[in-house]
Order: sequence, then C-alpha cells, then structure tokens
Amino acid sequence: MAFLPAAANHGFVPASSAGREQKMRFDERDEGDFRIYVGAIESPYGDGYNAAASVRRMHGAARADHEVWRDDNLACGHRWVTAEAALRYAMTKALEVVRSRPQALAC
Repeated sequence: MAFLPAAANHGFVPASSAGREQKMRFDERDEGDFRIYVGAIESPYGDGYNAAASVRRMHGAARADHEVWRDDNLACGHRWVTAEAALRYAMTKALEVVRSRPQALAC
C-alpha cells in the first residue's frame, strides 16, 4: 500500500481499492529538525484502519526537506478499529524513531 507523502507535493496518495472509496485520516507534527507525517487508511475489506508514517528532515542538514524514514505498513499491516488509534500508533512509532535513533536519520 502506498499512501505516504510524495516527495514533490507532500500529499498522500491513496492505494487503489478496486473502485471502492477508502476513508483516510492524516496528521503531521514537527519534532526538532523533523516533520512527521502519519496516515490511517481504511482497509479495503472495511474491517479497520492501517497505519503509516513518514519522517522528513526539514532543517539541520546539508540536504534539508527529504525523507529519512518511512513505514507504510506499520505493525505488519495490523488493522486498528478506529482511525484515531491507527494515527496514535503511527505517531508513537515515528516519534520513537526520531528520539531514539537520531544517528540513523543523520543523512
């Protein structure tokens, strides 16, 4: 499933769902030199929401405004009952990456 920020427009691109309109929710947050984007997209089966996250370095590097971490299938595709729960999980994971592994995001 590809529905994370595209480099050119920072917009979310929904995955194909065989003609069925999927419900999507998004959030973003600045954390130091990084901007975190998270998304919750309704499962194609209608039985919950999948979570995704992307971290972009916005400041503090020679090459600012580029994606440094991404997971568009958090928790191996687990489906949360609500979009809010999926967004909370995605934000928690992205914050964990930014706060506990900054050396991995140094590029």
